[in-house]
Amino acid sequence: MLVGERNYSSSQSMPSLAVHLEEELGLKVTYLTIPKNGSIKNIDEITSADLLIFYLQERNIPDTQFQKICKMLDSGTSAIAFKTSSLAFSHRPQWFSKYFGGAFQGFAERQGTSICALPENDHHPIIADLEIKSFKSSDSLIFPGPLANDTNVLLMGKSRQSHAVPVAWTRERANGQRLFYTSLGNAEEFESDHFINIIDKTVHWCLDKTIKTPSPKEPTNVPDTPPLVLPVGAKVIFNGENFDNWQHWDIRQSPRSIGSSENHLPYFQQIKSKTPRWRIENEALIPVIGQEDIMTNNSYKNYHLHIEFYVPKEPDYVPSDFRGAGGIFISGRYEIQILAKSQTKRNTSGGSIFGIRAPDKNDTIKVGEWNSLDIHYRHKNSEPLNLNVRLNGKSLHHDVKIARHTPYGIISPLSTVNAKDSSMYTVAISDSLKYNMGLKNFTVAARFKTKSKSGTLMARTSPLSGWEPDGKALFIQNGQLDYDIGWKGVIRSERKVNDNQWHYAVLTNDGDMCIMYLDGKVNFMKRKFHSPDRDNHVFKIGYDLKNFFKPFNGEISDVFYFDRALTEKETVMLMQTNKSPGKEILHWQPSQEVKPATSSPQEQGLLSGPIRLQGDFSKIRYANMWIKEL
Repeated sequence: MLVGERNYSSSQSMPSLAVHLEEELGLKVTYLTIPKNGSIKNIDEITSADLLIFYLQERNIPDTQFQKICKMLDSGTSAIAFKTSSLAFSHRPQWFSKYFGGAFQGFAERQGTSICALPENDHHPIIADLEIKSFKSSDSLIFPGPLANDTNVLLMGKSRQSHAVPVAWTRERANGQRLFYTSLGNAEEFESDHFINIIDKTVHWCLDKTIKTPSPKEPTNVPDTPPLVLPVGAKVIFNGENFDNWQHWDIRQSPRSIGSSENHLPYFQQIKSKTPRWRIENEALIPVIGQEDIMTNNSYKNYHLHIEFYVPKEPDYVPSDFRGAGGIFISGRYEIQILAKSQTKRNTSGGSIFGIRAPDKNDTIKVGEWNSLDIHYRHKNSEPLNLNVRLNGKSLHHDVKIARHTPYGIISPLSTVNAKDSSMYTVAISDSLKYNMGLKNFTVAARFKTKSKSGTLMARTSPLSGWEPDGKALFIQNGQLDYDIGWKGVIRSERKVNDNQWHYAVLTNDGDMCIMYLDGKVNFMKRKFHSPDRDNHVFKIGYDLKNFFKPFNGEISDVFYFDRALTEKETVMLMQTNKSPGKEILHWQPSQEVKPATSSPQEQGLLSGPIRLQGDFSKIRYANMWIKEL
């Protein structure tokens, strides 16, 4: 056992597991504590191991010791990994992906996790004889990203507002190596006989290569895909033969653990690739579990979308929140939920606009049969989305107006026409590319005074959507000065600045070191504290967004922006004299006219977006997809 993490009490649970494995399974266990930084004592003892068990997080060990661990795994030694082991070694993010076939992509909101065995693999030796195949975990769901093709998913998990993702899987290599990972493993779970039983079966499976791993069960008695009926003027977006109009889509940047209220929805970054990872069978698209979503290459506006889908029958142990679960994202942002349950929970039943609106009528999706879904979409710039949805010919939503996207929708903004805000000054979107606060060198400076405990000095962020990954804001919180990079972190001044006295703040970034100066002195420094800018973000003074920090309440006399990192000498001179060292891109003073953000030409008129099919728990088949632009 190699153990070293500080968040989930593994220093108590893993020694107890070691005793259990020795006393109950007759194994000899060597327990090694891995320091946060430094060498592992007795590292050579792993060379005789038949099985390695990891429970690690962000360990920084010498290269020679890291290579010994890798050599054991490369030689075919089987291994088990728990929880944060997907972030086992600092500065070596590919380690987990190389051996266990996944990655750490982030956490869902803190709502606990529901767990269920995947029906196609519920006859696997690790979970086949479990009395309980669905249960609860108190921990947040961990998103693993797309898995390697040779992984075998055993357990899936979902939080209240997320789709289902793998929480336990195996991997078998050509050299006989057997690997198992689970994102479960908090202290409470190690006290559960059910969880210990899963671990016992996993240890047996890893060590006893005579235990055969069966192939996944294929569904039986699936009716043939209905014939395509194409109206005049409609375009086929899936032809039943290939992925010519489709691409892979997955989550690569996750939200903080945040709530699900209207102003605090999870936002995700869009990552595309050319090759979808689903499969085609009998002229239907079928999700591959653990391979995320697929999305059309093209975007569409003002249309009638038709999709036919088949929901498979599933074992009795599958909970209602998992049964027949899938989804169709309109414009990549608004999910029409597929779920084989009636309207028992508000906004999260079959046919819901997920997390926003329940269907008008309780028309249950048919299981074991083909269903048809017809969606009329219209979204005009500066207006709410308008949706009409029909299931099997019956109306689910009629002329519904939606002003925000559903959870886990694409975060790119739809419009900037409504970007009116309380800012003192907003750079037009066409000019904001000049105001880099990302990976290139820059300096921003502000002279201000306030007695308010909170308020924004300046920001480079979305003009409309809300606080999101890669947003940047310099603001006051609890009287202290903060610099926040969305989903990256926050650095904070030690001093209070809400004393109604004039202060001068300067933030510089030379691509390596981010430095905050306050009133002539360095206040904090942090290396590699940056993230890429987004082209649609705008530079604002005195305001960020309604769902983040308040507008500035006080006085700002001057704001400077430089597209270079000022030297320390230049910075001190600026704070002492309020005179620019030269070549600034912006010197703003409050007498200047407010310039609201403007929309780019492509954002005017009807708004367009792609069609996205969600990979969830169930192997829903999608076919006969066409679109008719209106």
